[in-house]
Amino acid sequence: MRLVAPRLPAPLHTLAALLFATGLDWREKWAAIRLMHRLQRRQFRITPDVSVATWLDHNKTPSRQRRLLWGPLCIAALNTPIANASAQVLANVLRDSLAASREASDLLLPQVDLSALFPEPAAAFITQRGSIIHCGQRVTDLQRTDQGWRIDGQGPFTHVVLAVAAYHLAALVPELQGEVQHFTWEPIVTSYLTYPASVRLPQPMLGVADGTAQWLFDRGHLCGQAGLIAAVISARGRHLDLPTAELENRIHAEIARIVPHLPTPLRTQTITEKRATFACTPNLRRPATQTTVPGLYLAGDYVAGDYPATIEGAVRSGVNAAQSILDSMDD
Repeated sequence: MRLVAPRLPAPLHTLAALLFATGLDWREKWAAIRLMHRLQRRQFRITPDVSVATWLDHNKTPSRQRRLLWGPLCIAALNTPIANASAQVLANVLRDSLAASREASDLLLPQVDLSALFPEPAAAFITQRGSIIHCGQRVTDLQRTDQGWRIDGQGPFTHVVLAVAAYHLAALVPELQGEVQHFTWEPIVTSYLTYPASVRLPQPMLGVADGTAQWLFDRGHLCGQAGLIAAVISARGRHLDLPTAELENRIHAEIARIVPHLPTPLRTQTITEKRATFACTPNLRRPATQTTVPGLYLAGDYVAGDYPATIEGAVRSGVNAAQSILDSMDD
């Protein structure tokens, strides 16, 4: 399947993308257009929230369209299988991407690693304005006193933004354990296969339908790491039961169907993040930015908001935490 949005004013760009998509027949294309139109009429509200699979069933979505379009989109955005994923959160993502301005649907592939793309420029911005960043320093003790907050004995501070992973909350602030103890987690597996420098994919990024890998990235095309192919597998699945060598062999076989005369990889490495994101399930209760503890705020992709566990969601929560502190200081 190939889906390309032309440079037309919204919403014509989405309509044209679906009409001229390859890999779907006309019945499937019109079903996708009707589904998006139905969402827009309902202002992208799905009440009550149900799983994406149930929502697609209610809308009589053709099976191939589900397999090639909505399933991969749900996994990529929510890192949760459609049987368990929140239809409302997926609708939020569709609202702000395919149904928003033309530019909002652009797929941007970074040509540097994420550290160079986001946190390093942010750190430079902060330090240039007189603030201090302590790197490589684990916080083990967070105490609230009459004078304010103390972090590993340092302080006092009037406000603290706790931007750690959700599963670290209880160790630092035991009274917040109940905010996230009901969360479950989804993994992300990334396999790196190094081939001779001449090996390239037809595109910088490719989806794999019905394969072990879900997405393939040509790191040579993107980052100048010639011959390096990264295969990403999001959420739970049968791949987690495979020995690492067998998993890598299957991915190699899938790449070989795309790249003719593919040689054996020179090196392989597989990294599994067991708690990469929270499972974005229907009606999931997520903690608010402002906690019940005075002066303590939360930031992170798991904090209450419209988005799943994404960089966008994390950034939005950080901005919200900062604005909440500024508002409290104005009171």
